[in-house]
Amino acid sequence: VICPVLVQGKTASKSIIDALDRVYALGGIDTIIIGRGGGSAEDLAPFNDEMLARKIYASPVPVISAVGHETDFTICDFVADLRAATPTAAAVLASNDIFETIIKIKQYKNRLFAAFGIIFDRYKYRLEAVLNSSVFKKPTDITDRKLEKVDYLKNRLKTAIGTKFTKSENKLLKNIASLDALSPLKTLSRGFSYATKDSRPITAVSDIAVGDNISLRFADGSAVCEVKEKHNGKI
Repeated sequence: VICPVLVQGKTASKSIIDALDRVYALGGIDTIIIGRGGGSAEDLAPFNDEMLARKIYASPVPVISAVGHETDFTICDFVADLRAATPTAAAVLASNDIFETIIKIKQYKNRLFAAFGIIFDRYKYRLEAVLNSSVFKKPTDITDRKLEKVDYLKNRLKTAIGTKFTKSENKLLKNIASLDALSPLKTLSRGFSYATKDSRPITAVSDIAVGDNISLRFADGSAVCEVKEKHNGKI
């Protein structure tokens, strides 16, 4: 889209601003080139206008500034997205060479195929590794190893339970022996006896009276006796 404007004189900057407004309103524009040939500093003065600089900075699409020749600089060059040395250079920057584009497409295609080849080989090697693994070659090896581990754990558990049982058994026998040593029946077997009155132990002579019936417990039986007399004091 070509939009002729004044590029020199007092009304040049306004002419360029109005042209940019028309281009912005078109829509579908990819790039804007603002350009003119070389000239004196006075000739390029419109491209140093503040309002024009702000209009370029606010552009919705990239702007290439190609004002003057290679050694000329204006404010438009600094607010644009890209500065070209000449209008011709701007046209080259905005449009790629068709042959270079074809070469790049071929390069991208080759890189894409190479990348797919690498991915394909990677998955191919992974599949081969899985198929060659022992899971597929000898699946019974896994179950055998698991069974061996189960047997090993079973034997360990059996040994642990046996050890625990032996310790508990020894502790129980020790406690039985201790209780047996403290048992009243053990004392009775040595010729002692103990007396009760109304099923309650008699621990002192004051617990009984003459004429009471008391029970005497021996190692091999018991007897009921009548108190004929009692005596205080130690025997």
